[in-house]
Amino acid sequence: MKHVNKIANLDVTVHAPPSKAHTLRALVIASLAEGQSIIHNPLLGEDQLNLIESLKKLGVKIDQNGSTLTVSGTGGTYSPVDDELDIGESGVAMNFLTSVCCLSEKPVIITGAKRITERPSSSALKAAGYSERVATSRPLSPSF
Repeated sequence: MKHVNKIANLDVTVHAPPSKAHTLRALVIASLAEGQSIIHNPLLGEDQLNLIESLKKLGVKIDQNGSTLTVSGTGGTYSPVDDELDIGESGVAMNFLTSVCCLSEKPVIITGAKRITERPSSSALKAAGYSERVATSRPLSPSF
């Protein structure tokens, strides 16, 4: 059996290569945190840029300086400045926003490209205790 010592210092820095999935997760986690989070070397593709804009519409302050993003977390409460979040074609962003929008102070609509709005989301919404409202122009986009 191998013995592993306890970590003495919890103030650590982790360097990882840019990743689509890790960047999306880091943005959501940072938006939920209290205080500022710094994301170094994020991958900024279309999905990440759409999520950044959606989080900004939820009242999250996100600044970019070169290859660094600074996210001012909400402490778990979103104060939307816009009621429609466009996630483009990102199913991961839709899944994350479906959850975090439950923490919004006002109703919001999650929408995106035609194909993403055709995905059923009722099972995720029912699991979260919400019912899906149907919008005529985008039939399966969740609205909270």
